[in-house]
Amino acid sequence: MKVNVDYREGADIFRGLDACGADTNRVTLDLGDITTAKTLIEVKRMRDFIDSILDGRLDSQCTRMMDDDRVCVVLIIGTIEEVEQEYDLRIKRPSIWGAMGSIMVRYGVSLIWVDKPIKYGAVREAMYIAYKVCRGVEDGKVGVPRPPRKRVSKRIPKGIRAIMRAYGVSEKLARALHKKFGSLRGVGVAGKAQLQLVPGIGKNRAKLIYTTARA
Repeated sequence: MKVNVDYREGADIFRGLDACGADTNRVTLDLGDITTAKTLIEVKRMRDFIDSILDGRLDSQCTRMMDDDRVCVVLIIGTIEEVEQEYDLRIKRPSIWGAMGSIMVRYGVSLIWVDKPIKYGAVREAMYIAYKVCRGVEDGKVGVPRPPRKRVSKRIPKGIRAIMRAYGVSEKLARALHKKFGSLRGVGVAGKAQLQLVPGIGKNRAKLIYTTARA
């Protein structure tokens, strides 16, 4: 899939997309940082996101995205803590979170936040998400719910259930006992030494089963 990436983006953005198998095309973009014919993604590292709140760029960008016909996403990368270590935020955390909410509610633009330090691979993970979004939109999956998975009921054979109930053992242990002795009755007449031949049955467990069978 061909993906347009603004030439001003860092090399880690291109590496992350290339690792996903995207055919990246370095271009000059007027809006957004990663685009396809149907998708527009604005990538913002946390520091840039905070700066765009303070200087008003965020409102301007989101307004233009709201008017765009493509599926638009703001993809935020990094943690607030990283930015705090670099310089005074000049903005309170609730204002940052409020801006995130406004992007989705006021402008109707989707937002994804990879809340992980840049140095620990946040960009790589973010680019995987970006690629999956572009791929999903191109494949026509927008607004198409994933079919619910059928629940596979696991039926436990009657003989094994009987051993589980009689001796309070796990299904795995009950299966091992059933395989060795063939039935609940077979387990009940087995001696302690025979019981200990079953994987997972120690001396104490063998004694308990033996005593329970003869109670």
